Amino acid sequence: MSPMFNVAIDSKLRGCDLVKLAVMDLVKHDRVRERVSVIQSKTQRPVHLN
Repeated sequence: MSPMFNVAIDSKLRGCDLVKLAVMDLVKHDRVRERVSVIQSKTQRPVHLN
C-alpha cells in the first residue's frame, strides 16, 4: 500500500483534505515528520497525525 493511503486510513481525513496534502507536508530534511497537524476544511478542527 502507498504511504498516503495509510495516512488516509490512520487519520480518518476526508478525501478533500487528503488530496491537499503534499509529500513535503509529511517530510522534512529527507525524514518523515513524527507529528503533523492538518486543519480539516469542513470543521476547521485540527487533526494530529503521529
